[in-house]
Amino acid sequence: MRSIACDGVRPFWLPGINEVTAPVRRGLGVWLTEKSFQMYMPVQPGSFVLNVADRKPLLSAFAYDCSRMAMASLESMQGVQPHPTFTRATAWLFVRAYYAAFYAAHAILRMMGVSYTQFEQPQVVAVRDIATVFGMLNAQNIGGGMYECMFDPARNELRCDVARTGSGGTHEVMWVAFGDTLRKLSNDVLLVETLTTRDRQDLSNQLSTVAGVLNRGGGNWLSKFRNAVNYRHEYGAWFPYSEYRGAPDRFFQASTKWTEDPMRLTIWTAPGRDIQTFMETCVWIVALCRELVEDMADRCPAGRSFHDHGCRELLRRLSPVSGVPITE
Repeated sequence: MRSIACDGVRPFWLPGINEVTAPVRRGLGVWLTEKSFQMYMPVQPGSFVLNVADRKPLLSAFAYDCSRMAMASLESMQGVQPHPTFTRATAWLFVRAYYAAFYAAHAILRMMGVSYTQFEQPQVVAVRDIATVFGMLNAQNIGGGMYECMFDPARNELRCDVARTGSGGTHEVMWVAFGDTLRKLSNDVLLVETLTTRDRQDLSNQLSTVAGVLNRGGGNWLSKFRNAVNYRHEYGAWFPYSEYRGAPDRFFQASTKWTEDPMRLTIWTAPGRDIQTFMETCVWIVALCRELVEDMADRCPAGRSFHDHGCRELLRRLSPVSGVPITE
């Protein structure tokens, strides 16, 4: 049986993404270069809208990017083992847990029709060319960089806005957006009629808890923790492991819980427990991603889901390694 998190989040999927069948081979970056869109609105500073007559190739592009991000997440989290000699070493556990959550968040956003995509020269040229053909360039310079691309299925429009990066760079942009998404979901799930009142409240509370952790330090707390470990060598994660006196085994054990129902996982948010909060939050995000992947694959109405040739195949291969029956 799937997690109640699936019932709560499913209504907010990008409509039609669960209908995409395998195989998918091109992401949003390639889709843009194929110029299979129109432009009926003038380009604005740092923003433009692409009109999509045939949404199927675009849905496939979102599916492809969702799949590759989800697979990177699961592979990153799987199989982190203590060092045979330096048993207190946890640095690479924390780094891998961070990237697993980072990729999972990207995958979840794409399930909901939001993509943070790097525009290189080919993408910039493609958009500029179409804007020129339709007379919509509006004397604007379309530059490269990270864009937030959000598909509106009601209008068949892909809105692309330059991501305003702060000192935390593109990671900060994504985490702030993901935290905002979870906060909105925490309210939206309260209106999902397929859930009981108790389940709605429990899911809303979980989403609010995770969003609250992400919001620490301006919405970029997981990235700041990773930087503290990776660049400043804090939290006693590197030799001589002097700062942290607890048993690191529990953090390695926590990293295996991504195979569980996220609604059965707890996140400790009390002050002074940053390491525990970090690990539990990362694992929760990955667990949610895995559940949503499985649910989406189950709900492909015809043929095999794109996840069957991607994440599910990876999960089948990871299952004997972990000793845990990951897929149902």
